Amino acid sequence: MAKLPKFSFNGLHNAAVVLAGDPKNPEPETVTVRFPGGEVEVTRCTDGKYWVHVRTWSEREAMESEDFDVPRVAGKFVGARLDGIGVGCMKNMGDFENPALNHVALLVAKMAST
Repeated sequence: MAKLPKFSFNGLHNAAVVLAGDPKNPEPETVTVRFPGGEVEVTRCTDGKYWVHVRTWSEREAMESEDFDVPRVAGKFVGARLDGIGVGCMKNMGDFENPALNHVALLVAKMAST
């Protein structure tokens, strides 16, 4: 059975889920953080790499969220950026081959009710 991930707290405004990636102490294959508008999912691959998925919910998906303890809220992406070491925000959004690339961020907001 997989161990629960470790939580780390840095002051009042930052909590982290820590995945150690140690095969001797197996963790869940997938860890999901849900928030109003979407979720972030981190999935460990068999080769030790991790896929990070950020998704939003359509209004239909939000209405069909009976399988969760907390109801889904529809959301949409409202911005994105790539940051590089020493260069800040990179203008070319497709430059995933750049060795300086170290951060990908997606800004998600609640979808307005219709």
